[in-house]
Amino acid sequence: MVLLLAGCKAGPAPAPEGAEAEGASGPVSVVCVEARAGTASDALTFRGRVVAPAERDAQLAPSAAGRIVAVAVAEGAVVHRGDLLARVEDPSLAEGIAEADADAASAQAANEAARTALQRAERLAAEGVVSKRDLEDTREHALTAQATLRAAQARQRLAAARSARSRLDAPFDGTVIHLLRRTGELVDGTPATPILELADLSALELVGDVPAAQLVRVIVDADAPATIDAFGTDVFPGKVAAVSPTVDPATALGLVRIRLDPEPRLRMGMAGKAAVSIAQRTGATLLPASALRRSPEGEDQAIVCEGKGATAKAAVRAVTLGAHMGDEVEVTEGVKPGERVVARDLLALDDGATLSVEAEGAAGADPAKDAKDAKDDDDKAEKAERAAP
Repeated sequence: MVLLLAGCKAGPAPAPEGAEAEGASGPVSVVCVEARAGTASDALTFRGRVVAPAERDAQLAPSAAGRIVAVAVAEGAVVHRGDLLARVEDPSLAEGIAEADADAASAQAANEAARTALQRAERLAAEGVVSKRDLEDTREHALTAQATLRAAQARQRLAAARSARSRLDAPFDGTVIHLLRRTGELVDGTPATPILELADLSALELVGDVPAAQLVRVIVDADAPATIDAFGTDVFPGKVAAVSPTVDPATALGLVRIRLDPEPRLRMGMAGKAAVSIAQRTGATLLPASALRRSPEGEDQAIVCEGKGATAKAAVRAVTLGAHMGDEVEVTEGVKPGERVVARDLLALDDGATLSVEAEGAAGADPAKDAKDAKDDDDKAEKAERAAP
């Protein structure tokens, strides 16, 4: 019994649970960045499609009814204001013009005869050959002939105008987007039978529906960069051109139009997404998005590097997030500008863990790249020393 107790006493004391593992692993290497003060922008994001401005996109129909005898353009053709697009033939138009021309010619001849008769009557009346009553009758006849001529000329102009309506001319510079009817088809002279669609592609817009609660925060001329699905992450600068003054009562949505900067790659009908800046706050605390993690309870967290120099302690902080701006996120509570936070690989870090800081910098910089560049410089210097005699 005594020997047994002595053997137990001579053995080493058991180490605390986890101490051996901590001693073997040592400090965790991390990259820290400083939270920075900057400007945070709230943005409203919505999807839409690329269209031409409303006032520069139209389906065009001739004003005259008849059969299309010529379509002078093809889809994709660039036209200028006044160019002939199509022509419609109506047999009654030609007959009307011929009749109006004949009436005008007859009225012109009658007017000339009445004017000559009036001149002769005035001369004879001065000589006392024609009575005053006969002179007045001749003058009245001349005035009637003159009025008849003016009426005939008006009908002639009306017939010419009707004939001109058989031409479909471009109302503005643009591109033919769609041909809706072909040569030989009939049109009724109303907007119900358009021949083609013409649009000005020099200034395109992204148009989409926005919920009423957000619509009231959108301001005309606010910055609204857009991305188009066909071009991946390429950003197309734009500004808010118009905000609908009404909301659809059935959907509670209103229309927002984003005027995009001229870009030859854009095509009408493309789908994309716009981010409208609706508010800005200066002096906000900004962190890289990679410096945040989510706890098992769903709480947003950042890990603060407490301490100075290359050795620090991990302090898990609950944070409240604000605006998300690409690779940066606004933090409204939990971290202050100037505090160091672990930039990435946060999942395995616990509160109080010992940290070995590899590199550090301001938020928005690339500390990992800076650390690699520094290591490369050290390697080059070491090689230079070995090569020296």
